Amino acid sequence: MIPAALHVSRKERWRRSLVWRHVQYFASLTKLNITSPIISIVVGSEEAALRAGRHMLRSGFHVTPIRPPTVPPNSCRSLLSPVFFNLQSTVRS
Repeated sequence: MIPAALHVSRKERWRRSLVWRHVQYFASLTKLNITSPIISIVVGSEEAALRAGRHMLRSGFHVTPIRPPTVPPNSCRSLLSPVFFNLQSTVRS
């Protein structure tokens, strides 16, 4: 699977460009300084991370809550990536 993904990423560079356009668009909406297609937003408590994840899922986004022991207590975060889809249409709906 990984070699196939590497092959596609090398042959179809437009896919990476599209992901970066999504990242830039998300950064413009949130005013966050985003330097990677994997975005980590600190939300605080475990409950806040779980609540944010549920809210985003209901809104059509898959967001992974990151909780202890992966991160220190009260520094839980939501991990998201503007994946390969029409982000602007999704956000505007």
